Amino acid sequence: MAYIIDSTAAPVCIIAPISSWAAAVSSSLPEGSSIDGFQLFMKSIFCNYYSWFSLIMVFLVIVFTVDFGKMKKYEKAANQGTYIYTKDTVEETENTKGKVIDLILPVVAIIVFSIISMLYTGGFFDGRIPLVDAFANCDAITGLAMGAGYTVIFVALLYIPRKIVTPKQFLDGLVEGFIHMVPATLILTFAWTLSGICGADYLNAGGFVAGLVSKYNISLILMPAIFFIIALLLAFSTGTSWGTFAILLPITVSVFNDVESSLMVMTTAAVLGGSVCGDHISPISDTTILSSTGAGCEHINHVSTQLQYGVIVAIVTVIAYLISAITNKPVTGMGFGIIALLIITFSLRNRTS
Repeated sequence: MAYIIDSTAAPVCIIAPISSWAAAVSSSLPEGSSIDGFQLFMKSIFCNYYSWFSLIMVFLVIVFTVDFGKMKKYEKAANQGTYIYTKDTVEETENTKGKVIDLILPVVAIIVFSIISMLYTGGFFDGRIPLVDAFANCDAITGLAMGAGYTVIFVALLYIPRKIVTPKQFLDGLVEGFIHMVPATLILTFAWTLSGICGADYLNAGGFVAGLVSKYNISLILMPAIFFIIALLLAFSTGTSWGTFAILLPITVSVFNDVESSLMVMTTAAVLGGSVCGDHISPISDTTILSSTGAGCEHINHVSTQLQYGVIVAIVTVIAYLISAITNKPVTGMGFGIIALLIITFSLRNRTS
């Protein structure tokens, strides 16, 4: 359960255009860049192989009940009712007033409000700008902030009049939600600071890397795979994906001389995917900790069991980026990854059955 939760958290967020992650990626591009951050994020979604492959791996594991490594050990123990380590669960009071629709409507509301707000910032409602152009020219950060604000008002009107929560409980929830976002905000702030230090005005890390690529004639074809591995290691060491792509995206832009190309989009996707991968398997990642807590299992057990699944997907992803870069067709890497995961899954299933 912890593996499923963890594998469908960050990988979903990083390929969702209506999310705070899209705004974080857009704001990570260096100042003065001619590249539109939101459009770059949208183009990178298909090439974010690790996220797609992680979701496919989860699907295959569930459908074909593939267990291997330490996960097989704990699954076998669970079936036998022995050797189970779980944390003590905290007894919570159940709110019988809420319904399933009370969970679904806020999610729908934030999507609708965010889209409308983004269209508004793009000038769509002025009546002169087409829908596609409005999305392309929108201010994603402002639009998402407006969408979140309208959703808070919507939830208040949905819950409080029906007495699902009291006004005090609603306000306490806002405070608690803000508190949960403080660590992420601080991490991103520090990452932006470090990114600024590495910028052209100070250490010029991007120019240094670009110089190395030019000096040693390193092929740009290798950039997606290289940046994926670097992002993976950095995110694994720090436990944060936001901080990782905030540091590496400006370097990526510098390597490609602030010119958007298919390889540049692919490398951007590799940075985002590598950041998610490192965060996914890192023992100090907040998503890893929350996943094990939510599933009610020991944290270190979750880390040790999902690591093998994550590493397999990461290896397939690196090869997929090499294939896509050589052919200059992202669909070839996607096709290879899906076929490779199917072969690996059936091989492990037959071997462990």
